[in-house]
Amino acid sequence: MTSRELDFKASLVTIHLPLLLTQLLFSTIPVSAKLAFHSFLPETVVFFRIAGSAALFLLLFATRFYQPVRNGRHLFSFAVFGFFGVVGNQYLFVKGVSYTSSINASILISTIPVFTIIFAVLGKKERLTISKLAGILVAMAGAGLLIGFEQLDFSGHIKGNLLILLNSSCFALYLVISKPMLRHYKPFTIMTYMYLFSTLEVLPLTIRQVLQTEFTSIPPAGYAPLAVIVFLGTFFPYLINKLILQKTESSVVAIYTYVQPVVGSLLAVLFLGETLSVKIVIATLFIFTGVTLVSFHRYISLPNLFQFKSGFRP
Repeated sequence: MTSRELDFKASLVTIHLPLLLTQLLFSTIPVSAKLAFHSFLPETVVFFRIAGSAALFLLLFATRFYQPVRNGRHLFSFAVFGFFGVVGNQYLFVKGVSYTSSINASILISTIPVFTIIFAVLGKKERLTISKLAGILVAMAGAGLLIGFEQLDFSGHIKGNLLILLNSSCFALYLVISKPMLRHYKPFTIMTYMYLFSTLEVLPLTIRQVLQTEFTSIPPAGYAPLAVIVFLGTFFPYLINKLILQKTESSVVAIYTYVQPVVGSLLAVLFLGETLSVKIVIATLFIFTGVTLVSFHRYISLPNLFQFKSGFRP
């Protein structure tokens, strides 16, 4: 077995299986959020999602994974990561959904990989290859087939649609600009400071709703969905994404966003009794073909569209 084949097999275990797990964890958010909204306002859920995750990161950082900040200017970078990767991502999504339909939001979220490759290429962090471009287009077609691009409605939803697009671009920009910092700090350090700053940044946007919450009137079961959002929907997937970002390109991490609708559909089949349709099967094949083209572009002999110097170090 050649070193190239060994590298390929190793990447399946160390990169792609964890990224699949991340999307499975992110897929718990829609159901958990809907249940949490029975007891909390959306802005309150956003605040506790961020603050709760910050508390978890800080606890483990202080007791097990402490690493000093080497340069005071890096604190500003952590604050920027928090603004785009956490506040811009989570708060804008909740606000966007409140002004548009869930179908529109699901479709527009599929622009994350597109924004990611645009930012990565413009920032000279990655090369735009034929396989990457084809992979994004094929995966987007699969997502469109599954969700239904024909149902995208711009009438009366302009504000919400723009907020979702802004949300997608914020997360994409975070994936690109935060990667170089992994050369200086461990992922846990970056995530801890990023979430601490994002807690402060989101506070002015959510404090009024948090203070309006009557916590004593909420039964213990009402807090369970919030716990699921913090632990399974935020803490673990964000950490896994950051760990994997050390080993691969931003566009590879982003392309796995397209797996979410597939996971959601399969969970609906397994737990809600929905039918496994031909459309789901075909869309799944499209999405995983696209993911494969982007994820394993180094093993696919197709030319580069733009010969930018890659910032990726295998």
